[in-house]
Amino acid sequence: MRPVYASIHLGHLAHNYQLLQQKAGGSKVIAVVKADAYGHGLAAVASRLLKEGCRFFAVTDANE
Repeated sequence: MRPVYASIHLGHLAHNYQLLQQKAGGSKVIAVVKADAYGHGLAAVASRLLKEGCRFFAVTDANE
């Protein structure tokens, strides 16, 4: 069985977040970063989204 590998391009993440913000109009967008941002690295993903203006993050519990 081959190992599973997941990677994320933070520039693409930022672009997609900006597109969602535009589509949402005046609504708030919440980023779901539970489970280590689904294995993509909570710190890197949340930091980049925060830089892009995201102020709301969903997690499973306070430990995350």
